[in-house]
Amino acid sequence: MKEIAIIWLCSAAAVSLAGFINAYADKKAAKARRARTPEKRFVLYAALGGAAGVLAGFRLFRHKTRHGGLVARVCAAGALNAALFAAAMYLLFTNK
Repeated sequence: MKEIAIIWLCSAAAVSLAGFINAYADKKAAKARRARTPEKRFVLYAALGGAAGVLAGFRLFRHKTRHGGLVARVCAAGALNAALFAAAMYLLFTNK
């Protein structure tokens, strides 16, 4: 079970980084009036474990913060991510 926890934590970190980079790239595209990243892609990143990176990108780059529905969906995925993170930590640091 510890292996599964480690795999989930590593994949969540990678997806979080991808979501953060995508928020930056989308903000840059918005300023240059180029093609944009669909909002459902940010929700997908969040659902796959990257809610922390997506939200950090939104806050740091002041991007999509007025889109209440999007931020709410990402936060809901973040709550699920937090529960999975707690479960992974429990598996890693208990002797069970």
